[in-house]
Amino acid sequence: MLNMNVEKKEIGAKLEYLKNFWIEQDFKPSKLELLEKL
Repeated sequence: MLNMNVEKKEIGAKLEYLKNFWIEQDFKPSKLELLEKL
């Protein structure tokens, strides 16, 4: 169960990073580019 929580936190952190990255890029990056960053 602990591993699941860690994974959820990591996924949350990645989503937060993507959201910030997206805002910085003015929503220009394509979805494919964002998926590659995951």
